[in-house]
Amino acid sequence: MRKLHPIRQSFEERFWKYVQKTDTCWVWTGFLDKGRNGQLRLGRWNEGQTDSARASWIIHYGPIPKGLCVLHKCDNPPCVRPDHLFLGTRGDNVRDMCKKGRHWLQGNGEFVTGEKNANAKLTWKDVESIRAESKSGASGPFLAKKFGVCHPNIYDIIHNRTWVVNT
Repeated sequence: MRKLHPIRQSFEERFWKYVQKTDTCWVWTGFLDKGRNGQLRLGRWNEGQTDSARASWIIHYGPIPKGLCVLHKCDNPPCVRPDHLFLGTRGDNVRDMCKKGRHWLQGNGEFVTGEKNANAKLTWKDVESIRAESKSGASGPFLAKKFGVCHPNIYDIIHNRTWVVNT
């Protein structure tokens, strides 16, 4: 069995090594995942890792109750400044994302569709082209490749399941 080397720095020492304090946010400068959330090892390599915001919460306020998430008031995923963080449920997290315009629902619960949706890859001009080219005989797979979306998205556009103008 391979012997694990002892950790030379404490959890807090490793945390602070990757924090850059600014006038606003305290920015995590260590590893960031795809969502720009920082990651920090809990201890040895086999002990897992945690989100840097969770690490900050634990260091400043103590344990996080089971089932709660650490959310950002500043809406800046790499931020670990304790007064920019708050606890909430997954539902609170979704409502917070909606309120801040980072979800397909607006803060008032209305759907954000078309170009107003921050995740939209297409424009109304693209949708009009897709529908016109489809009527002219272009296949769904061809249009999907041309516009950089998956075939079911093209199918839904052509059949007016998405990108529908409400009159």
